[in-house]
Amino acid sequence: MLRCDPEAYLFIRFTIYPPKSWTELHPQEGFVTKTEVPLSHPALASDLFFDTAARFTAALVRFCESPPLTHRVIGYAHFHVCEGPYPPVMAG
Repeated sequence: MLRCDPEAYLFIRFTIYPPKSWTELHPQEGFVTKTEVPLSHPALASDLFFDTAARFTAALVRFCESPPLTHRVIGYAHFHVCEGPYPPVMAG
């Protein structure tokens, strides 16, 4: 983007969603329905997922606040796993 417009200001929008490899490695961290069927979404009570997500977010912010983006990023929009209602909750 900055090659096309070196004076551009950026708003970083990102979603933290675990890759399939993470959910396969940590199946106990998945959302479980009342029928005990695990879903690919992390459980809202998963400390492991949220600790990992916090480290990723901190690394992303450090990257975005380093050259050449240092003075070009004006904000962040963080969408947890999805945008809108949490899918497992909506599924019932």
